[in-house]
Amino acid sequence: MFEILRKIISGEYCAKNMLGVYLLTKQDIKGALASGMEIIVEDGNGSILGYLFLNQDREIGFIPYTHHTSYIES
Repeated sequence: MFEILRKIISGEYCAKNMLGVYLLTKQDIKGALASGMEIIVEDGNGSILGYLFLNQDREIGFIPYTHHTSYIES
């Protein structure tokens, strides 16, 4: 998980909410997740790598993208 966050913050990966707003810091990501938004993680080519979420302990988790996770129910 920390590797993914490091790559987002370094600019290697992108994180954006469902409105298309890019999130650049860990605080931006946590704030968006706390407000109930889904966060998409993309590589430098725009390919979806997965989704970020907050677990029950309010820690950031990651679900890798597959064709089975193309839609996540809230």
